[in-house]
Amino acid sequence: MSERSAAEAALYQLTKDTVRVTDDDLGRVVAGEPLDDSGPRVDVSFPADGAEDLL
Repeated sequence: MSERSAAEAALYQLTKDTVRVTDDDLGRVVAGEPLDDSGPRVDVSFPADGAEDLL
C-alpha cells in the first residue's frame, strides 16, 4: 500500500462515523451549551441496510 493510500485509509477510519445532531442539539450549541456526542455513531459512507438516509 502506498504512503498516500495508507494516509487516506487512516483518515477515513477517523472520520467515517459522525454524530447525529438534532434541531434541539443545534439550538443548544447556538446558545453556547456543549453538545453531548456520546450517542451512537453513524457511518454516512456505508450505512447499514435499512438505515435512515441522513444525507
